Amino acid sequence: MTGVHLPIYMFKKIMSEDKIEQMSGGTMVAFPDGPVGIGDVWYDTMSVNFGFPMDMDSTYVLKDRRDGVVFLDVISKIDMGDEDSKLIEMNGMSMNMQMTGGMQGSMEVDEATGWMLQSKTDMNFSGVVKIAPSEQMPDGMTIPMSITGTTTVEPFEIED
Repeated sequence: MTGVHLPIYMFKKIMSEDKIEQMSGGTMVAFPDGPVGIGDVWYDTMSVNFGFPMDMDSTYVLKDRRDGVVFLDVISKIDMGDEDSKLIEMNGMSMNMQMTGGMQGSMEVDEATGWMLQSKTDMNFSGVVKIAPSEQMPDGMTIPMSITGTTTVEPFEIED
């Protein structure tokens, strides 16, 4: 996906303080309670709501560890909404999103804190956005959608 531009009112609707706090869970990795060795596999699930519900089931594989950094491969299956999902109001329209897909990539994580140091994932989603019938659109609308892309996360310093 190259260049998505949201009007500011839509961005404010999608990204509240609570949503940003939920999203920060994506910058940390949930390690198992016990020791983890190279080649070990574990699973994690997370549910968040960015206006639309999203459930993510992830599988992690510890590939290597050096100098306090662990190197992981991750595969995630993601479901966003379904036929029964609550409609949200956006710009005078009631809608829901029904998409599924996944992400696959690698991460470098600080072994002591669990904070992600670097990540690169490829994603692929498809589904529909359903807009409920309204006065302006008596039959409603179903919009097919697919999203593919690569996400790279790297730390940077903010100067005061």
